[in-house]
Amino acid sequence: MTGIKGWGGCRSAMAGVLLAVLLPMPLFGQLGVVFNDDFNGSSVDPAKWRVSDKPFENGATDIVPNVGGGSVNFYGFATANYWGGVSLASVPTFSVVPGEALVFTTERWEHMGEATASRSGVWITDPTRSKYLFFSDNWGEDGWTYNLLTGDPAVDKPTGRGINLAPLDDVFYDNGQFHEIKVMANGQSVKMYVDDTFGGIAPYPFSSDIAFELGVYARAFVDGALGPDEVNVTFGPAKVERVGVVQFEKSAMAQLAGAAPRQVMITVSPTVLASEPISVTIVSDNPTVAQPVGADGSGALTIEFAQGGANTQAIEVESFTTGNATFTLATSADLEIWNSLDVAVPTEPGAQLTDDFEDGTLNPASWVQSTRGFEETGAVDMTIQEADGTLQFSGTATGNYWGGQSVSTVNSYSASTYHTLAFEIDRVSVEYTGTAARTGVYIRNADHSQYVFFSQNIGENGWQYNVNPGSPTGGGNDVVALNHLDGSTGTHRMRFVANGQTVSLFLDGVLAATAPFAVSEGIFFEVGAYLRAAGDTITGVFDNAVIQTEVPCISVDTALIERSSGDLGIDTVEVTVPELFVFGGDLNLVVTSDNPEVATPVGGTEGALTLTFDPNGPLTQSFDIETTGIGTANFTITNAQGVCGPNPIVVAVAYTPEVLLTDDFEDGTLDPTLWVESGFGFEKDGNPDAAGSFTVAEADGVLTIAGALEVNYWGGRSIVTVDTYSTSLISPLTIEVDRVSQTGSGTGHRTALWLSNADRTNYVFFAYNPVEGTFWQYNYRVNGAGPSDGVGTGSGNRLDAFTGITYEDGANHRMKMVANGQTVKLYLDGVFGIELPFPFTDNLKVEIGSYARMVPDTVEGVFDNALITGVPSTVAPEAVEVDITEDAGAVVLTWAATPAAAYQVQTSTDLLTWSDVQGGAVIAEGDTVTWTDAAAAENAKFYRVISLP
Repeated sequence: MTGIKGWGGCRSAMAGVLLAVLLPMPLFGQLGVVFNDDFNGSSVDPAKWRVSDKPFENGATDIVPNVGGGSVNFYGFATANYWGGVSLASVPTFSVVPGEALVFTTERWEHMGEATASRSGVWITDPTRSKYLFFSDNWGEDGWTYNLLTGDPAVDKPTGRGINLAPLDDVFYDNGQFHEIKVMANGQSVKMYVDDTFGGIAPYPFSSDIAFELGVYARAFVDGALGPDEVNVTFGPAKVERVGVVQFEKSAMAQLAGAAPRQVMITVSPTVLASEPISVTIVSDNPTVAQPVGADGSGALTIEFAQGGANTQAIEVESFTTGNATFTLATSADLEIWNSLDVAVPTEPGAQLTDDFEDGTLNPASWVQSTRGFEETGAVDMTIQEADGTLQFSGTATGNYWGGQSVSTVNSYSASTYHTLAFEIDRVSVEYTGTAARTGVYIRNADHSQYVFFSQNIGENGWQYNVNPGSPTGGGNDVVALNHLDGSTGTHRMRFVANGQTVSLFLDGVLAATAPFAVSEGIFFEVGAYLRAAGDTITGVFDNAVIQTEVPCISVDTALIERSSGDLGIDTVEVTVPELFVFGGDLNLVVTSDNPEVATPVGGTEGALTLTFDPNGPLTQSFDIETTGIGTANFTITNAQGVCGPNPIVVAVAYTPEVLLTDDFEDGTLDPTLWVESGFGFEKDGNPDAAGSFTVAEADGVLTIAGALEVNYWGGRSIVTVDTYSTSLISPLTIEVDRVSQTGSGTGHRTALWLSNADRTNYVFFAYNPVEGTFWQYNYRVNGAGPSDGVGTGSGNRLDAFTGITYEDGANHRMKMVANGQTVKLYLDGVFGIELPFPFTDNLKVEIGSYARMVPDTVEGVFDNALITGVPSTVAPEAVEVDITEDAGAVVLTWAATPAAAYQVQTSTDLLTWSDVQGGAVIAEGDTVTWTDAAAAENAKFYRVISLP
């Protein structure tokens, strides 16, 4: 047992202990070894194991497990890409109850591999592997990692290179030699160990039907000049134990200084408690910050569990001042110590520093000047001053490279998941001469060993960020979303939001990037200007600095609910409040529908429902929304404490869709009223057939697009709809086609379904790309000028939902896109894959095509049963005059209307592309409509109103 024992002699302080929770004793089983195999037989024991050739991803191998001499050896080669393998899966399954854990241990004697990569490891899963944690040594790639599939996209990483376990990043563990592998599961999470070194913990909220596997996998059959991968792994004995534990119900909590004490539950093994009483001591390592109520002078409290009694008790936590304390558990009983409790006592929300730089002199209580450059070798002659109500940096570089100066906060600050730390400042302007210059802001620790530097590197790669460790100097990480502002020298509001683990970077209120920053105490901010090379000059101006602690916003699990008029019903929404919310005087949230005739909260009154939270209760509650009519409704969530809420939940009830296009390709000739051929490639522009010899043919009731490439790269041929289409939240557009088959030769080939604007400057490209290894993938572009998120071109982003031999077989699959004027959802065989931003409503085209990568690659794509459904003549501009005014930052539109007619408000930044405004669908109640956009953006935009059928 690795748990700490002791503290049995500590003085009991039962005054601070609440009554035990009087629940029925849970059912439980024996403790100790419940399954084992020493592999001393001559073959796999079928009563203990079944041999599974289910791959980790979609590959295949010829690996065969051989048992004998106290071990099982897995040896073989990859026979198909990627990550095929073999495992021994336990035949019996296991369950675990609160206060106990399952421990699966095995010895990995040796791991040898050749070519690209191979893995050996253990699974905790179920008999069908519908959920799992795969803990493995990824030999040749990242070492010890884990992959997770729980159904929660916020934590899951089911395939790919896995989540790295930093404590195991050492040559001692990455040597392919003898190591003991262990996983422990308590029905809530899984701990991972190598040689009793703790690697990490991951959520795994499953307590029954648990199976374990020993698995070995080879990455690639062919990868360029490498392959097939060879793997040779030997495991020693394996066993499953059930052990008793003592645990806190959670591993972290928050408590405001001086606030009313909060409860936390402690659970012990029901099996051990059935045979003996148990004493548990809770110890605070920082009792001046927080301790258990009733603790002695050292911050320790002992509680008693009566033999045969309830195995769960509640204690209360009291706090005194800001800081952090860790509560640990100790017991003399034969129990594993499962976890500790981190208690954060954060700073009260509010402003910590404000400076408008109006004094004419830098405030020495707030700021200190620094001559530290961005890089060590540079040098500058620079002046920093307050002038004209701003903070100004002006100077000349006297040496290479990237010298500069800055002002840093005198005080340090803290951040956590319970209270975020925000810094904002206006970068008013920058003027420079020479090669390149930067103006930017650091968030850092005391010695600069950890920082994120967010800057505009004008003259080089524009808006970017550097991270230490990782990319502390140089060009850093380009912020693609800000590329259109790379040359802007005017005013921009820069903002950091740190939570103790990461920092989010905003520009002008728009999230630009999120970077790692695992610092919770001793956080400083630094504002500076820097020059690349000798002779470069700069004048950088900043203003209006603010540092404040903030309570994280209230969140919901869905932002959009979509139904049709023929499918009205009830949807459930989960709302989660930040932990500090439950310390407020008013613990109510009010959920309000702005259009109860379309949708209303169940149980509410006149479209409003109140949710009340208990300080010791769950932080998540659910409510139901009932849809009742066509249109859109916005559900706002407000509170009296002023805690920021989520964006409104949009409920859209659409008209019943109609068939706009259908083609079974049975005529033997492409229907010219529906389609036109195009030689516009995926990457290769050009006239028809300019990129290769391609044909489009209807024959045998299918459409075949095939050919050979004659000019690099990614040329091909497609058919494009003659008609254009429109879409909105209440008139979505659905596009479907059967991709019957795909074959090809060479370095790459794809078959694809497109949705784009008429000139294809913006698009979603849904394709199958097997040779490059992304298989079912997507590319998209929404800014018209270049790749969005770097995936406008190239091999694309793999769709994790469509991995495995079920989908990656080159055979018949139904491709589907659903567009609503804001996003496009991708489906394959009815399974949802991803939702991508696509804020376009009008002049949309649909395209089906086949493409090859480079000369002389070939491709043949076969398609059938194209179908487009939606609402015909979705929108038409309303020929009425719209009056527009501004009221306290909100935009107010007024127009003459037809009673009971439906209208949609849209916005544009260029008068060419229009997008629906959330909450902008209106049913006129009279002959005049007044509509307000309370969330109007600061950037200039245009408004229009269109009528709906």
